[in-house]
Amino acid sequence: MLVVVSATLYYDIDVAEMSGDKANRELVRFYFQFGKALSKRLAILLQSNLPQTAHTRLNKEVKEENINGAMATVQISLKKNLIVEALDPEIGGFGEKEGKEFFYLDVSSPFTTLKPSWDDLTDINTLEAHWGATSVNGGADNSSLILYGGMQYNKDSSHSNFPLIHIFDAQNNSWSVPEVPGQEQIFYLTGSGVIDHSGQMYTLEIIHQMMVVFDTIDLTLWKKSSINNIFMTFYVAVLLPDQNIIYFSDSDGADPNLSEVLLYNTIDDRWRVQETIGNIPSNRSDFSAVLALDGQRVIIFGGMNENTMELIPGEDALYILEMKNFEWYIPKVSGNFPARSNHKANIIGKYMVVTFGKY
Repeated sequence: MLVVVSATLYYDIDVAEMSGDKANRELVRFYFQFGKALSKRLAILLQSNLPQTAHTRLNKEVKEENINGAMATVQISLKKNLIVEALDPEIGGFGEKEGKEFFYLDVSSPFTTLKPSWDDLTDINTLEAHWGATSVNGGADNSSLILYGGMQYNKDSSHSNFPLIHIFDAQNNSWSVPEVPGQEQIFYLTGSGVIDHSGQMYTLEIIHQMMVVFDTIDLTLWKKSSINNIFMTFYVAVLLPDQNIIYFSDSDGADPNLSEVLLYNTIDDRWRVQETIGNIPSNRSDFSAVLALDGQRVIIFGGMNENTMELIPGEDALYILEMKNFEWYIPKVSGNFPARSNHKANIIGKYMVVTFGKY
């Protein structure tokens, strides 16, 4: 049971024996419950199915004691590799040192996948160590990296709010923090973000389950509709040519059931559930999804089984969803590809390029 007294939340959770991925899920669940309790001034909340072999007390500043050690193992799953034109930088993560890393891969020149030539920009990274951010490339000339959300990692092991938006100018190699009205009303934990052709970034804020839109050109921010009765701790979002965003997500912390997907219409601000057919993939989390070059198919790759914490095997890792009838199938491919999760996938030229992750 969760008991809230004033602004203090007592949460029974054992993370000592959890993997980093599982611990991260439970921490997101905690933030969700904590925000809900404060906003609605609830006295008692029902606890989700968590083991009760350790007791951790967290106050309003969300100071971690036992949980902090487990959070530090989440570094890989919280890192994002980002693309700005011909740049492929990675920034952030978890930990005072690791969260400062910043580097890129120039994909405009030939490179080898076995030993890519990374360029290190850590020395010019003025951001504080942080975790939980997402990013897109945008701006007036589409040459800026927009870093959205995240939580700052402090030397005293506490976590404070991180400036909601940072912009990296890829031409001048410089960071800036824009003045954006209304950002103090937005919570900072997000999943993946997408950007449309007009420069508007869409990201689903995972605490209050609301859609947040940021105009990367005019630097304006506003909130749109919320999803009712669906709690997501993991999702992958892909923007479709018809201006719908397709979400592959979990529900209340369970592995995503890919027999259905969520669709968000960016034009009329509406959500709907769409059933899928065909060779439906097994339930999984922490996988990637990209739009194929023809704009008519979505490719998912990798992931893990949340119950067993085992990687999805290579022979079951790659699926394609036909958007015309929402039918799943397994493509015929050549070559070997190992199991992988918590990675990033991007379309570069005619290739889906997979980077980082656990394998």
